[in-house]
Amino acid sequence: MQATGQSSLQLQNASLLAPFLHEAQTARLFPDSKTLVDMPLAAPPKEVAAAFASLRLPDNKEERRAVLQQFCRSWMLPVESDLRAVLPQSAAALPPGWLPQITDPGIRQWAEALHRMWGVLCREATPDVLLHPDRHTLLLPAHPCPFVIPGARFREQYYWDSLWSLRGMLVCGLVELAQGVVSNMLGLVEAHGFVPNGMRTYYLNRSQPPLLSQMVAALHAATPDDSQLLLRALPALVLEHSYWITAPKGVVLRASDGQTHRLSRYWADWSQPRPESYREDVSTAAGLPPAEAAALWRELASAAESGWDFSSRWLADGVSLSSCRTTQVVPADLNAFLYQMECNIAAFASELGQAELAARFEEHAQRRSAAMQALMWDVAGGQWRDLVPAAHGDTQTDAAAEGTTVATGAAAPAEIAATAAATGAAANETCSAVTSFQQSTVVAASNWVPLYCGCTPAGSPDAELAVTSLQASGLLQAAGVAVSLNDTGQQWDWPNAWPPITCMLVEGCEAYGDTAGSELAAALAQQYLATAHSAWGQSGRNYEKFDSRRQGAAGGGGEYECVDGFGWTNGAALVLLQRYGWRPAKQLP
Repeated sequence: MQATGQSSLQLQNASLLAPFLHEAQTARLFPDSKTLVDMPLAAPPKEVAAAFASLRLPDNKEERRAVLQQFCRSWMLPVESDLRAVLPQSAAALPPGWLPQITDPGIRQWAEALHRMWGVLCREATPDVLLHPDRHTLLLPAHPCPFVIPGARFREQYYWDSLWSLRGMLVCGLVELAQGVVSNMLGLVEAHGFVPNGMRTYYLNRSQPPLLSQMVAALHAATPDDSQLLLRALPALVLEHSYWITAPKGVVLRASDGQTHRLSRYWADWSQPRPESYREDVSTAAGLPPAEAAALWRELASAAESGWDFSSRWLADGVSLSSCRTTQVVPADLNAFLYQMECNIAAFASELGQAELAARFEEHAQRRSAAMQALMWDVAGGQWRDLVPAAHGDTQTDAAAEGTTVATGAAAPAEIAATAAATGAAANETCSAVTSFQQSTVVAASNWVPLYCGCTPAGSPDAELAVTSLQASGLLQAAGVAVSLNDTGQQWDWPNAWPPITCMLVEGCEAYGDTAGSELAAALAQQYLATAHSAWGQSGRNYEKFDSRRQGAAGGGGEYECVDGFGWTNGAALVLLQRYGWRPAKQLP
């Protein structure tokens, strides 16, 4: 996809300031790498770049750092100075008849505190962001609306976080705020062809798990009389779908029986250190030749696109970030989200009377479902598995097709190649790489996300088998669902439990797993509510993630300390309180 005029200018500005970014981040001016790149410039980028070029930097480390600190004070403005808090009018009072199931005074007090958090987390950009967009890394659509941030260091609207925040807003009756959040995302797709990871210019190289169609579906269910929502959303969703099925994200896989299948993978358009994690990425690639460092930085950015940054799912040796190989993995959860998107687009098109478009996306969904069943479904394990390079696979590169790599196979090795598959069109069969692939052996909660996305019929033998295998997976712990069994020190591994994953497993088991699934869903919901409430009761904090072993304990690991706020934590709690009420004594079956 070609960059828009706005994003092209922003990328040029980033290039101008790259020398300053390197020096400032290397000098560790701020404990968190993200702070620097969120600070507005006090002057146009060319002027700041010229001032830095004329700066004399001492060789002495401490003196050099002091000079850089003074430069920042002179040429940059405080972080968040281009944002202001805004309290939605409807957030001032609880909606009539709110959460009637919640009668316990202590739990109701917590629920009301979660309601008030939307006002705490709501932001809008100051006028200067639209007047001088080149001085800010905030990325706004043409007609920006107030938005909800996750919290703490995450001071902008994010992609997949917003699904659970939005659903929590709807529980609280904050329809106008929810409409604004969706409008912002649709505006970004209209401008850039996809939803960036977050509303920052440095996220223009990647997206995040594609859940915009689910946000549209949730908002449409809450506002069925809004005739304009689907009319605007449908073309944007079709455009986003194209982004995800076109190379290098779209791949063609050739199974051992010779049949080809089309699936998708994460692939960031980036081969440098991530600006918001600059020091960390430089450290991870330390000692590598330039070409290998650039390749690793693409893998790290692609892992960030997955939302699971970082996890043993992406690590070739299962342990070290330097072995990250995200682009060589075809993820089960990503393809489940795309199946869900295809089903949603088909339903929206049908509702709008666009029968041809509906039929086209029904076919997309059927083909993806068949591919996932053929290649990703592990009948013995009762779960869907990522596809990874086979240990004994050989790679052959076609130099004429440079830039389109990787793909996938089944439990038995299979051949795969990236292709320029376009929506509704035949795939370009030119291969840049041919590799043997197999199902991953990593036990991760993502292996059950396809249940949430409806990748098998409700009450089917496969759905029942998935519920049984989840119960026996070892992921269900005393205080939550661990996202993997691998203890790597990364935040998307053992022992962390994450609100969005828990909520998806609850809703997947409830909707598709028959009686056993409903029982497990209710138990997991109460377990999550007990943990989230306990954390709030002990500390007054709504953690981003939890320790699955200890009720109310914060999660750990990764590139930053566990933060609070927190959009998806609050949203998941409100959704589950509305659906299940409060029954903390319920045990896992």
